[in-house]
Amino acid sequence: MRGVMGGLEPSVSAGIHIHSGYTCDDSDGVGGHYWDESGNGPWGSTDPWTTNYVSDSNGYAHVDMSMDDFSLDMSYPTAYRTMVVHSSDAKIGWYVGRVGMRCAGLRW
Repeated sequence: MRGVMGGLEPSVSAGIHIHSGYTCDDSDGVGGHYWDESGNGPWGSTDPWTTNYVSDSNGYAHVDMSMDDFSLDMSYPTAYRTMVVHSSDAKIGWYVGRVGMRCAGLRW
């Protein structure tokens, strides 16, 4: 995944993860990090979502993230799942569509 995120808290390093849910309408629909927690997946029993972004002084972050074994619509599909972008005091909800990402505008 490559792109630029804006409107972030300036000058922070924080997490960015795909979650198991399909909605940002409420915190229960977001789910946890998306991976095979049984230990049978390609990551074993280790959560692969250790991914982070670093925002600049204007609140922009360039993201260039590659995650082995995930895809949009094949193995471990991420299409339409929830993406969580952390700040220092909140989580900002997104969902991953086939074309780009759309902000759900929810903070919890």
